Amino acid sequence: MSIKFGKLDFIAAIRIMLLVMLTGACGYVLGGKIPGASAEIGRLWAVISGIVVLQATSDETIKAASKRVLGTLIGATVGWLYLILLPNNWAAGFVCVFLTILLSQLLSVPDNGRLGCVTVLVVLVISAVHPGLPPLVNASLRFFEAAIGSGIALLLAWLWPHPDMARP
Repeated sequence: MSIKFGKLDFIAAIRIMLLVMLTGACGYVLGGKIPGASAEIGRLWAVISGIVVLQATSDETIKAASKRVLGTLIGATVGWLYLILLPNNWAAGFVCVFLTILLSQLLSVPDNGRLGCVTVLVVLVISAVHPGLPPLVNASLRFFEAAIGSGIALLLAWLWPHPDMARP
């Protein structure tokens, strides 16, 4: 049962706050361990992933996590391959989004890889902001941060399901 004041759902807010605390700490630690990487970006990407994935129940969260992790893998891979082959510029984002969508369609990724498109753009932007960060490290960090956020969201949904969140 939720603690509610009018339309406010404190349990939903506490679950997400806890998720942000846990994913942020883990993402920060991961990003801080890699030379040239940004601990703050690691924190942000892990938190975003956790928030995107967390649903009311563990079953719904599993579905969201599988889309997130698969989309991130595709987007990070496309971004990495692009960056090792061609120079990074804004037009690269258009090409990489196009390729990410086609690859996602070929692999039957749900939603045609929208989350992969976000990831490939993040990889390209971070590469532009931190040009000394090797493309493989950049892409790998984005994947692992997304996996951390997804994993913590799964754990939280399993330990503390909240069916009331699914209701309008």
